[in-house]
Amino acid sequence: ELENLELEFPLEDERKAGKREYLQKCAELKIVPIALFIAKMEVEHINLNHHGMGALGARALAAALMVNDKISSLNLGDNWLGDKGCSAMAEVLSVNQTLTSLSLSSNRIGLPGAQALAIKLLVNSKLAELNMRSNELDDRAAAQLAASIASSTSLTRVDFSYNHFGEEAGKAFGAMLADNSVLLEFSLRWNGLGNNGSAALCEGLKRNHLLNRIDISWNGISDDGAKMVGAMLCENSALTHLDLSHNAIFMNGALALAAGIEKNESLRHLELGHNPMGMTQHTAAQQDLTGIEALVKAIRLRETFSSVGLTEVQEGASVTRGRASRFDPQQPAGHYILDVSSTWDLFLAEKLWARMLANEGEVWTNLTLDSAKVNLLGADGKVAWELPAKGVLEFDYMDWKLGLETSFRFELAKPADLSLAKKLFERAVATEGEACTSVRLNDLPFAVGSPDKLPISGVLKTVYVVTRPIEKLSVPFELNLGVASERDVCLELWRRELTTSTDAWRAVELRPADTEAFAPLNHHADWRFPEVPVGGTVKLEYTALLSVKRHDRGICFSAPMSEFKFARLHETLALEGLSDFERWSLIKMAAALNYVNSLQAKALVDAMQYRKGKLDAAVLLFSRAIDPKQYGDVVLESLGTDSDRQALVDVMHPLQEAADKD
Repeated sequence: ELENLELEFPLEDERKAGKREYLQKCAELKIVPIALFIAKMEVEHINLNHHGMGALGARALAAALMVNDKISSLNLGDNWLGDKGCSAMAEVLSVNQTLTSLSLSSNRIGLPGAQALAIKLLVNSKLAELNMRSNELDDRAAAQLAASIASSTSLTRVDFSYNHFGEEAGKAFGAMLADNSVLLEFSLRWNGLGNNGSAALCEGLKRNHLLNRIDISWNGISDDGAKMVGAMLCENSALTHLDLSHNAIFMNGALALAAGIEKNESLRHLELGHNPMGMTQHTAAQQDLTGIEALVKAIRLRETFSSVGLTEVQEGASVTRGRASRFDPQQPAGHYILDVSSTWDLFLAEKLWARMLANEGEVWTNLTLDSAKVNLLGADGKVAWELPAKGVLEFDYMDWKLGLETSFRFELAKPADLSLAKKLFERAVATEGEACTSVRLNDLPFAVGSPDKLPISGVLKTVYVVTRPIEKLSVPFELNLGVASERDVCLELWRRELTTSTDAWRAVELRPADTEAFAPLNHHADWRFPEVPVGGTVKLEYTALLSVKRHDRGICFSAPMSEFKFARLHETLALEGLSDFERWSLIKMAAALNYVNSLQAKALVDAMQYRKGKLDAAVLLFSRAIDPKQYGDVVLESLGTDSDRQALVDVMHPLQEAADKD
């Protein structure tokens, strides 16, 4: 059959693609051809990773590539090529004049394969990118590979990450970099260069005037190696990207790096995360922020940085929280939690504050200081607040051009949800800079025509996006409480406000039936849920808080219900005389619109009075718990019988097993 297949490709273009040669070699080796390769032989880029072709498959592939003049980029990652398969691909490099990018990652290639590849690279003048990530390369292979890279006139990007290179490899690659005038990017991530290997590499980088990106993270580099990196930065004027994360750099190493950064004018992107730079390197390590402070001072002086990564540097501050962990001053939009008593966080706060004041349309929104709401503007509408000397700031940095958003879920069979949905869609249509996006009805994409023609049943979801300078989305309601249907709408809006973290009633006023004037109303204090007065008119602004990140980002990334809103919901559930039916309705709404942690779930289960209600609540809330592995330990004790506890366990185990597999 294979011999018959080859006869189907007589055209000149097909012969140049190598189909005939490939099928002949497959027949000779008695292996099954890869259909994807046959189909894609005449395109520029082919991804054949995870095909398990082995050494024989590589030989068949090589037969085609010897004559193919179409393919310029080929990914053969994770194919068990081994040394023999690598040798077959090396032969291609001595003949093929089209291939410019080759990935042989995760193929169990050792010294023989590397040697064969290095020899053929000496005669290749076309290959620009070589990926040998996650193989079995060690110091024995380094010298020949380094010599081939040094002599290449085309290689600009080389990835040797996740191999076994050590000190001797560092020396070989350092010597190569000293004289190389072609290579632009070089990754040695997750090897074993250590201090001596990295020192040799840095000696080469001092003399290199072209390489702009190097990754030496995960290489066991400590303070001595960091000192050599710092010295290199004083002399190198080409590097723009440096990754030193996940090493063992302590306070003294941080000081050396800071000295180098102060004198370096080329770096734009710096990754230093997961180094204990806030600690001294002693048997009994102690916190010392001197190195961190020196780094921040050096970064202050270099206005050219585009991004800096300082995740988990053990300085005891907040660099692991939000956008503070990896700061990009060119794209600052995001959620921040900053402890201004820490050096790094104060630096970020000052940078963001100065940028906001200098750029119209950029602002801090939802600002709190030690959890207390802060108003930036004075009575004249101008910024009157100043950065504090201490405390924890939490805020969204907003560029109005990018927009804020909030998400909604409406059960359209409920009159209040249908009314609110109509008002939101009407507002989006009428207001420039606002839109309802990602609209789905019963989890299927839904195109909204006229807001008046929304369906009267089903679950409607949408993300409301605003690119105007407002922090809250507001929808007005005026309801005649003498009319039963409008009274029902009022009660449903109240339920929704109680169970949604982002929603609130504002500017609430009530005009009793026997008066003409409206008076301010605090419905939580003046009314007793779920009793709405019969008669009179209530006016309110139903508001939803906007933010730079979506409220519902899935169970793995969403926050639990806010403490303030949960406390109010729990207080309502504890009202004397409230029926279990009403409690269950509120818990179901809260579960549909929020995520919870296990302690919150336990409190909601405890609020139910009867056995069945407790079990139903426990089962429902498990699917919304952000910490499912702790759920059983916390919630099971709230169930009064062994059979109920077993019923919850039966529900939890299959879901937990699925989550663990994911």
